[in-house]
Amino acid sequence: MLRSDSMRPPEPEFVRDWRERRIPRCCHTCDNYSDDGMCLVADERPPEDFAATRDICDSWVMEIPF
Repeated sequence: MLRSDSMRPPEPEFVRDWRERRIPRCCHTCDNYSDDGMCLVADERPPEDFAATRDICDSWVMEIPF
């Protein structure tokens, strides 16, 4: 455990992201986004800029890796 007077530098952002398990919430990491670019919730293909924007969709669910 670190003491409060520690001189340890702050953790880099990628370490904080890893600790918080922050996944960029966009179409490309959503389980509802199919391989052919369709949103299975909206039943349509989202525009490219929408698909690449973080935290824009309330229907985002974590991509299942299998």
